[in-house]
Amino acid sequence: MKRQDCVSCGTNNVMHWFEGRDFEVDLKALRKSVLGLSGWQCEACSEIELAPESAQRYSDASDELIYQSRRPLDRHPLT
Repeated sequence: MKRQDCVSCGTNNVMHWFEGRDFEVDLKALRKSVLGLSGWQCEACSEIELAPESAQRYSDASDELIYQSRRPLDRHPLT
Protein backbone atom coordinates (compact mmCIF):
# COMPACT_ATOMS: atom_id res chain seq x y z
CA MET A 1 0.00 0.00 0.00
CA LYS A 2 1.37 3.42 -0.98
CA ARG A 3 1.88 5.84 1.91
CA GLN A 4 3.63 9.16 2.47
CA ASP A 5 3.92 11.91 5.08
CA CYS A 6 1.28 14.64 5.23
CA VAL A 7 2.65 18.07 4.34
CA SER A 8 -0.40 19.75 5.90
CA CYS A 9 -0.44 18.32 9.45
CA GLY A 10 3.08 16.86 9.48
CA THR A 11 2.04 13.36 10.55
CA ASN A 12 4.33 10.62 9.25
CA ASN A 13 3.18 7.87 6.90
CA VAL A 14 -0.56 8.71 6.97
CA MET A 15 -1.29 9.77 3.38
CA HIS A 16 -2.85 6.94 1.39
CA TRP A 17 -3.30 6.79 -2.38
CA PHE A 18 -6.80 6.73 -3.87
CA GLU A 19 -8.09 6.37 -7.43
CA GLY A 20 -11.44 6.82 -9.12
CA ARG A 21 -12.97 9.16 -6.53
CA ASP A 22 -15.67 11.63 -7.58
CA PHE A 23 -15.70 15.20 -6.29
CA GLU A 24 -18.17 18.04 -6.67
CA VAL A 25 -17.10 21.63 -7.24
CA ASP A 26 -19.50 24.23 -5.79
CA LEU A 27 -19.62 27.94 -6.54
CA LYS A 28 -22.59 29.92 -5.34
CA ALA A 29 -25.62 28.06 -6.75
CA LEU A 30 -23.56 26.30 -9.45
CA ARG A 31 -22.24 22.74 -9.19
CA LYS A 32 -20.18 20.48 -11.38
CA SER A 33 -19.14 16.88 -10.82
CA VAL A 34 -15.57 15.83 -11.58
CA LEU A 35 -15.36 12.07 -11.91
CA GLY A 36 -12.56 9.57 -11.42
CA LEU A 37 -9.92 11.66 -9.66
CA SER A 38 -6.77 10.26 -8.05
CA GLY A 39 -4.44 11.49 -5.36
CA TRP A 40 -3.46 11.27 -1.69
CA GLN A 41 -5.62 11.67 1.43
CA CYS A 42 -4.40 12.05 5.00
CA GLU A 43 -5.94 9.73 7.57
CA ALA A 44 -5.11 12.20 10.37
CA CYS A 45 -6.41 15.55 9.05
CA SER A 46 -8.32 14.52 5.86
CA GLU A 47 -6.19 16.80 3.66
CA ILE A 48 -6.38 15.83 -0.01
CA GLU A 49 -3.62 16.31 -2.58
CA LEU A 50 -4.78 15.53 -6.10
CA ALA A 51 -2.46 13.97 -8.65
CA PRO A 52 -1.36 16.48 -11.34
CA GLU A 53 -3.81 15.34 -14.05
CA SER A 54 -6.67 15.17 -11.55
CA ALA A 55 -5.77 18.57 -10.10
CA GLN A 56 -5.90 20.06 -13.60
CA ARG A 57 -9.34 18.59 -14.28
CA TYR A 58 -10.63 19.86 -10.91
CA SER A 59 -9.17 23.30 -11.63
CA ASP A 60 -10.71 23.37 -15.12
CA ALA A 61 -14.12 22.54 -13.63
CA SER A 62 -13.71 25.34 -11.07
CA ASP A 63 -12.75 27.81 -13.79
CA GLU A 64 -15.77 26.79 -15.85
CA LEU A 65 -18.09 27.56 -12.92
CA ILE A 66 -16.45 30.96 -12.45
CA TYR A 67 -17.01 31.77 -16.12
CA GLN A 68 -20.61 30.59 -15.90
CA SER A 69 -21.24 32.80 -12.89
CA ARG A 70 -19.93 35.85 -14.77
CA ARG A 71 -22.00 35.37 -17.93
CA PRO A 72 -24.91 37.77 -18.17
CA LEU A 73 -28.30 36.15 -18.17
CA ASP A 74 -29.96 35.88 -21.54
CA ARG A 75 -32.63 38.50 -21.42
CA HIS A 76 -35.32 39.30 -23.86
CA PRO A 77 -36.19 42.97 -24.26
CA LEU A 78 -39.53 43.96 -22.93
CA THR A 79 -41.94 45.05 -25.64
